[in-house]
Amino acid sequence: FKEFETCPENENIFVTGTTIALYRLSTMPFMKPTIAHKIAVIVEDENNFFPGCQSEVCLGEGSLAIYVDGKKITKPGDYQLGNEGRIIAHNTYSACSRRWFDFQVKDDEDENNRNLHRKAPLDFLIEDQGEMLDPNMCNKWIRSRARDGDLFNQNGGWSTIHIETPAISFHVEYRQDEENCYSHSIDAYISQVASVYLEEEWQGVLGETRNPKFYPDGKPVTSERSYLLNAKNDSDYEVDGPFGNKFAARIENSVSSSS
Repeated sequence: FKEFETCPENENIFVTGTTIALYRLSTMPFMKPTIAHKIAVIVEDENNFFPGCQSEVCLGEGSLAIYVDGKKITKPGDYQLGNEGRIIAHNTYSACSRRWFDFQVKDDEDENNRNLHRKAPLDFLIEDQGEMLDPNMCNKWIRSRARDGDLFNQNGGWSTIHIETPAISFHVEYRQDEENCYSHSIDAYISQVASVYLEEEWQGVLGETRNPKFYPDGKPVTSERSYLLNAKNDSDYEVDGPFGNKFAARIENSVSSSS
């Protein structure tokens, strides 16, 4: 998180980095899953805006970088993770920036694996049209990219990243602003998940807000933290490192479930 002083009070703290650990299941019984890939999407310099590209095209006008297993990526492109997934990163016309949305359910993980590498990069953008800030304007931009075949040649200060695997997919939107106030912002959320994982118990903020909650009078809870989350303190949800999965609220929930 980063507080940007030129932005309005109570609207001046934004996420400037997000990390995702993709796990590989063991073929040996009773063996724990191991991390297959570590992915980090970060703002390189939180105090610098639209710094410019060292090459002809770069992500976020030079502000954004993706690290995959320690390897730095700054150019738009289609990056393969073997059979385990792919990362599609490109700069985004503002009308095409996607709003937050609920994840979709993937029915067949094996079919997802087959389709994962068949889809053209532009297909991911086309599928997003219904949730974009301005679908009509974006559709014109998409048609131009399809005609010219230049999705990865677009420069710009906003970027979109699709992290796709057979089991789960993530959508990352990056924006920077120097007109209203100087700021960087990264939004990341699950876009799709295989149906088999819906049967598992989810932990953390995502798990505790996954299903609707209601007040005693039946009205839905939409913003009151004390009703939405089990733990009292924000620090209870802080993990033990960039790719960690242990945090106080998870341990407390596990103890409560087993007792």
